[in-house]
Amino acid sequence: MSEDAVFVINYVWNTYKTSANIFLTGFSAGSNILQRALLTLRQQRQGTGADGPHVKAAVCVCITYDYMAARQRLERSPVGAVYSMLMAHMYKVSRLG
Repeated sequence: MSEDAVFVINYVWNTYKTSANIFLTGFSAGSNILQRALLTLRQQRQGTGADGPHVKAAVCVCITYDYMAARQRLERSPVGAVYSMLMAHMYKVSRLG
């Protein structure tokens, strides 16, 4: 998923270079995605001298520090297992169009 975020950030930068003020936010699992995307963007630019996306600010809220443990804890209960399955299904449907 962080690859998608990197793609969008690069697309916005390449399309609107002169006027792009990029501000990002991530909540819960989105914070993990955002952090990975920012790290990837940094690694892509490091040592190349290339001008890449200028992220003006990024805010991560309610970061899940251990995704697998949180997921396993959620899926222990019947309601949590259904919730987890539905979220995965909704993600897949949204990705397919």
